[in-house]
Amino acid sequence: MASKDTDMANQRPSDAIMKRAAEWRAKLHAGEALAGEWAAFTDWMDGAPEHAVAYDIVSENISIVVAIWLDLKRSARISILFERWNR
Repeated sequence: MASKDTDMANQRPSDAIMKRAAEWRAKLHAGEALAGEWAAFTDWMDGAPEHAVAYDIVSENISIVVAIWLDLKRSARISILFERWNR
């Protein structure tokens, strides 16, 4: 029988948890985190096993996360321009 940790490693965390993991990754590695934020991050990581799984996924795939973020940002700008043009 598989352990709970093994089961969790085989399941993708929710989108909300993945988003929060990406936010933590960006903040901590941009050099903007203060001591209290590091403590909050540690508390978040300890809060549920899927938090660590999500953070690992984000960290291992950071280039994909950045590419998706840039694409979404570009799409948002295109949408704004399109809306302005169609007024």
